[in-house]
Amino acid sequence: EDLTAGSRSKRHGFRRRHLRKLWKLGGTRCGGSQHATTMLAALATAWHVLARGGELCSTAQRAGPMRSDVEYKVLSTGERYAIIWLRPLKTKGVAPKVPQYVQEAGGGGADVYMLLRRMEAADPVSSAARATTPLFRTRAKRGGGFRSITVAHLRKYTRDCAAALGYLIRKQWGAHSGRIRGATDLASTGKASELLLK
Repeated sequence: EDLTAGSRSKRHGFRRRHLRKLWKLGGTRCGGSQHATTMLAALATAWHVLARGGELCSTAQRAGPMRSDVEYKVLSTGERYAIIWLRPLKTKGVAPKVPQYVQEAGGGGADVYMLLRRMEAADPVSSAARATTPLFRTRAKRGGGFRSITVAHLRKYTRDCAAALGYLIRKQWGAHSGRIRGATDLASTGKASELLLK
C-alpha cells in the first residue's frame, strides 16, 4: 500500500529467540553497564510493543517517553505487569499517548517487564524527577549527566547485538528491527487480531 513512497532498504528483525540468545551471551551486552542495561530494555520493549525507534527515543522533532510514562501494577492474583504510555509516531498533529501492556514473563531476554525493572534499578531516579527524566537514557559524552537515547543509539546497539549473534551485514539491521519481528512473533501466536497487527 506504500509503493508511491519510494523504496526502503529491507531490514531483518529481532525475534524472541534472538533476545533469548542475546540474554544467554550475558556480559556487557546484557547489563554489565547502565548503557547496556538501558539499550537491551529499549530493544526488547520495541519488540514487545511493536514500537518504532522514534516512539521510544528522542528525535529532533519530539521527546521520547519519560519515566513517568511507565506504571507498574500487580493483579489480585499476584501477577505483575507494566503499562507504558507511548505516543504513536505516524499521526497528524499531536497524538494522544496509547497504553502498551507488558506482563512479567519469567525472566530472560524476552521478559520486558524484568528488563525495565533492571534498567530502573541500574539507573534510579527520584519520584519527583520521573516526569522530566527520559525513560531510556544514557550518559552524555560531554559534561557528565545523562541524555535520552536517540534512534541512532538504538540502531547502533541493534547492529552490535546482531553481529554478536553472528549476523555480520550491519546495514540489514536497524531501529525498526524490534518492531518488524515483534509483529511476526505476535502473529505466530494465533491470538492477534488482524486489526491489532495492522
